[in-house]
Amino acid sequence: MATSQQPAQPLPYGVVGRPTTVKTNFFTIRSLPRKTFYHYDVVIMRLDYRRLDPNGQPQRKEVKLQRRYMDIINRLHDQHEREFTPRPSYDGVKNMFSSVRHQNKTYTVEMTKDPKVGMYEVRIALVNEIHPHLYQKLIQPGSHNIETIEPRKDRSDPSAAIPPLNTDIASVMLLQVLVLQAPHIQHKFSLHSRAFYIEKNPIALSGGLQALKGFFQSVRPFLGKFLINVDTTTAAFYKPGPLLDLAVAHLRVRDLRELSRACQDRVKLATLRMFLRNLKVMIVPDSMKISENTSISGSCRVVEIRDIKPKAGYITFDGPHGVTTIKDYWQQTSNGGLQYPDAFGISSGRDAIFPAEKCYVLPGQRFSRKLSPEDMRTFLKYSMWKPPAKIQAIEGAVDGPVLNYKSSSWMRDANLDVDPRALQIQGRTIPPPQIGYNKSNLNVTDGKWNIMGKRFFISREIQALAILDFDSRGGPSASLRAFVDKLFENMRILGIAVPREFHYQAGNQQMPQDSLSEAAQAATRHLPLVNGHPVRPDIVIVILPNEAGPIRHTIKYYGDVVHGLATQCVRGGKYDIIRDPQRAARSDWNSLDQYCNNVALKINTKLGGTNSIFLSQPVEKCLHHAMVVGCDISHPAPGVKNRPSIASLVASIDPTCTKYGAHVRCQDPRLEVIEDLGGMLLEAIESYRKRAANVPERIIIYRDGVSEGEYARVLANEMKQVEHALYAIHPRPPYKPSIVFIIVGKRHHVRFFPVDPSSGDRNGNCKPGLVIDKDIVHSRFPSFYLLSHAGILGTSRPSHYIVLNNEPNWDLDQLQAVSYALCHAYAPSTRSVSIPAPVYCKSLASTGNKFYSVFLRLSILRCRQIVHSCRRPIRT
Repeated sequence: MATSQQPAQPLPYGVVGRPTTVKTNFFTIRSLPRKTFYHYDVVIMRLDYRRLDPNGQPQRKEVKLQRRYMDIINRLHDQHEREFTPRPSYDGVKNMFSSVRHQNKTYTVEMTKDPKVGMYEVRIALVNEIHPHLYQKLIQPGSHNIETIEPRKDRSDPSAAIPPLNTDIASVMLLQVLVLQAPHIQHKFSLHSRAFYIEKNPIALSGGLQALKGFFQSVRPFLGKFLINVDTTTAAFYKPGPLLDLAVAHLRVRDLRELSRACQDRVKLATLRMFLRNLKVMIVPDSMKISENTSISGSCRVVEIRDIKPKAGYITFDGPHGVTTIKDYWQQTSNGGLQYPDAFGISSGRDAIFPAEKCYVLPGQRFSRKLSPEDMRTFLKYSMWKPPAKIQAIEGAVDGPVLNYKSSSWMRDANLDVDPRALQIQGRTIPPPQIGYNKSNLNVTDGKWNIMGKRFFISREIQALAILDFDSRGGPSASLRAFVDKLFENMRILGIAVPREFHYQAGNQQMPQDSLSEAAQAATRHLPLVNGHPVRPDIVIVILPNEAGPIRHTIKYYGDVVHGLATQCVRGGKYDIIRDPQRAARSDWNSLDQYCNNVALKINTKLGGTNSIFLSQPVEKCLHHAMVVGCDISHPAPGVKNRPSIASLVASIDPTCTKYGAHVRCQDPRLEVIEDLGGMLLEAIESYRKRAANVPERIIIYRDGVSEGEYARVLANEMKQVEHALYAIHPRPPYKPSIVFIIVGKRHHVRFFPVDPSSGDRNGNCKPGLVIDKDIVHSRFPSFYLLSHAGILGTSRPSHYIVLNNEPNWDLDQLQAVSYALCHAYAPSTRSVSIPAPVYCKSLASTGNKFYSVFLRLSILRCRQIVHSCRRPIRT
């Protein structure tokens, strides 16, 4: 076995498949800097002349708002224009690059005419020299790969000295900063981000939010060239403008009077507090009237909201002339006083409280929390790009004023020149596996296949079932009867034995857990007791209203965790296609037929059946006596601190790699390392041994959720856990299965487009099976991009596979064939999916466990690929 410190060696390109030329969203940098650039560390401190140290010098305080950094650096350049010509490039936080060598020096910057409140200190220190020959070194064969560059985290003490960056990393960072300067400054977005957004034609979302479109840019070194990855992007933002207007929109009240009353409600106040927390606002002076079109003044104070206070105008504090209220203070110190003293105020963490009517929400602030279902639908529709329109928008931005590559003074000074034509590369379209059903095989066409007239590979028998209806009133509706009849008919055709009699029960939406327990017990009254307890039904089909998130949550919790009871939820808008069976159109019956087949696919897996298997001799040879594993970490939503992260692992337990067991651990929030990967793997191997009567000879691990900067850490840490787990199974003689460890990346901005529209699918995407393993792949590890699914909406995103460990010494053709075949093994679908089935099931295990995080083991029913077990008593 290779040690955990030995990365997989680069492999020859794959050869299997039909050659295919595609266009990418990469653009070649044709000309690189020809002069030396100097890299400076930047420290910005605020000088507080109102608080002096023992030596009579102003106290120096950290500037916490990064939004101010760029304003201060711009003022520094303006006040010392001769010294800073040509103007240096700046990353918005800590790094400045200049083609002119400057002395290490401390500058005083005046942001206002009042020296007591607007004075800053900027200290620059040379940390690197970036010479032109370094670029050629980075793109030569055998060079250290620089794709792992990650922006450095903000340091808690910005005044502390930093070690100089590696010159290789600094060289690529320079190119990145040069490319970002012009468009980010032009569109007034942070230079510390790789994306900017254009405040043109936004789409309104509910609750004071809006969605904006923009562009992402990332410079990457590859063999023989530097490329810029350019992509469209969309994000949700707080709507800029008066803070009171934002609060009115978020709480959905009519006016400021209703807003003041709403803030007296504890729940609504908590909702508004959470919504506004960490939002940056500008305190507008009395002389400036605020509106949606208010321009931002560099002299205005900017604060971050930490808390909100109701009826802020009546809060008392110690003023210059004794105790006073905020309302009286503003009446005495401003011309107009406060118009809305009953409104809330904001606190920035200190004693000061600012009335909300004096606050202006700054533009460009992303909303990172979860959108409502309605807003998510609007957002997805707005963010969708057809492939031809997407690449046209990207090429237009590169060649035009949006990205401003041609006229950027920073790029001209550095001699940077970008080819406006998107890079074309050679790929291959590899063949899909066949899909095996009971006594018949199907060919996959454009990533999908039709199960009409087929029988499941292994189907199960239902002895008892219940239908629990939360949607109908006064008994089952005609649409529900049509759905149930069609569902049972399709299940019988597919091979599932369905009883003629079943229990129907109307559900109580206020007590769904009681309804579930009652329906389960009523469905099995005709069956004999086990140890004096009623047995559970094979499945409970739960009929839900269109919007029933809390009910579904409760049903899944009590079904999966409390009772160990298989449930299948269907919701309004899906099952109720047929309103009147006598007058329904043929297209409606076809839609219902397809939906019922999809539901039957899920039910059969929950019963322990196998819907289908993939058939490919080369893949079957690779997976002979092999266990396939998927693992990842699911984190709580941004801002949530009272929930753990969930580490999950699913592993195959049958020779066809269609049944998986799930293993879950809770760990500290935001921790990226799977702390007990070894323990979960031990459990998975034991489950495999119980089914196969032997331990696996090969273990193929697909690890999701790893960024480029963490490959080395995963190789060193998690592979070491794997080795220790294997040693614990059988130390003498050592148990040494061959390990394949593959990172699966989905969160990237690489896209592919057919050069010839006729070679794409009907939506304009490249066809499934496209593999790219040259030109734009990792130079240190074997890697490839695989587009395994047919895109239904928008532009398809390929998955990126990075092979960190390859002990069987498979070639790229074998690695690609295995990964592609596993994308056809996701049981609830008759389409190939975008990632291998164990990674998909791992995602279901993680997301399902966000409700069950107090449990350290996931009910295997939540995996969608289950092992059928004997009937167990319902514990009530």
